[in-house]
Amino acid sequence: MALLRDSSQQEELKAQYDRLWIDFQHMEDRKVEVAMWVE
Repeated sequence: MALLRDSSQQEELKAQYDRLWIDFQHMEDRKVEVAMWVE
């Protein structure tokens, strides 16, 4: 993939992915909290 040969672009993609992953983890944590609170 041509994009990934450019290391600065690769770093940017990785940073975006990391942010998305962190957001996803927070959402999962909140879902667990809500499920526990509802029971």
